[in-house]
Amino acid sequence: MRSYANSTVEVSEVLNSGLRVETGIAVCTTTIFKQTSVPIFTVYGVIRISALFGEATTVFSADAAKGRFTFTSSDPVIAEANMSADSAVVTSLAKGTRLTLQGDVVGTAAVITASAGISFWPLGKMIVGTNGGTGTINLNNDGAAVSVATGAMQFVLCYTPLSDGAYAVNVF
Repeated sequence: MRSYANSTVEVSEVLNSGLRVETGIAVCTTTIFKQTSVPIFTVYGVIRISALFGEATTVFSADAAKGRFTFTSSDPVIAEANMSADSAVVTSLAKGTRLTLQGDVVGTAAVITASAGISFWPLGKMIVGTNGGTGTINLNNDGAAVSVATGAMQFVLCYTPLSDGAYAVNVF
């Protein structure tokens, strides 16, 4: 059985998936699927997204909230714009189930994986941000802002910087 040094594994990951940043765990009762729009990552400059997903870290309650990924910029000012359409409802998500950005076409629905622990790699990559600008990638609840009583999710962003000094950081 082969064993690789951590540095080798990290270089391979960056070459294949891009840089990786992840959030802490967001609890539905206080953070996500509660408000209209919640920032999850701050983007400085222009980045190309290889993967963006949230993974359920606990079982969700049987509430009918939906989620979609959006981008908002404060410099220059750009109103919140959809990166995806609404997902299916997050009712009773199992631990390990993922909400993923498909990435092939703006407006394609965020996808909830059919099985915990298994998800597909996005079909395409998406470019967000502006040269020298600052913006956020958000999770936007559906217009009704349906509350989810229980559940928690952690978000992961894999990206490649495209403009000088571009990077992304987690908001929580």
